Amino acid sequence: MGQLLASALISADSAALAVWWVGKYGVVRPRWTGFCHEVHSFCKRVEGAIIVSFIGWLFLSFSVIVAVSSLHALGRRRW
Repeated sequence: MGQLLASALISADSAALAVWWVGKYGVVRPRWTGFCHEVHSFCKRVEGAIIVSFIGWLFLSFSVIVAVSSLHALGRRRW
C-alpha cells in the first residue's frame, strides 16, 4: 500500500513539475511564453508545494523501507 501511495505521489509531483516548467520558461516551438513574471506569487507557491511534496515522497519511501526491513527481521526471528 505504501509503495502504491509513493508511486501516486511521485507521478503527481512530476505532472506538477511539468506544469511549473512550462509556466516558468514556456515552450519554444509552439511559442508559448512563460507566465510566471505576471503571476509571481502563484509560481512561488507552486515551487514550494513541489519541494514539500518531493520531501514527503522521500519520507514515505523511507517509511516503506523501514517497514519492509522490520517485517523481514520479524520473520527471521519467528523461525
